[in-house]
Amino acid sequence: MANDGVFLRVFARTSSRNTPVVALVCSLAVLKRQWQRRLKGAGAEALLWGAALMLRGAPVYWTMRWQRSRAQSRTEIADCDGLAGKGPVDAPG
Repeated sequence: MANDGVFLRVFARTSSRNTPVVALVCSLAVLKRQWQRRLKGAGAEALLWGAALMLRGAPVYWTMRWQRSRAQSRTEIADCDGLAGKGPVDAPG
């Protein structure tokens, strides 16, 4: 959205991995502030249980992501193996 002119251009700056760094830092600061506000009035125990459940699910998320990346790399390797020996010299007919 920053590239489209909706937000300031500073939010469109990205890192070498295409991560919008300034926007990420600002959103983390806003989330931290929201967390502090809600912790005071909405029931600390309920929020802590929510955070604990989110942390409990993180290993499942990372395992699934790791398995997906392994499956993609295997597919890429299999695709490259399938192309071996099919150059113009070995082409049929």
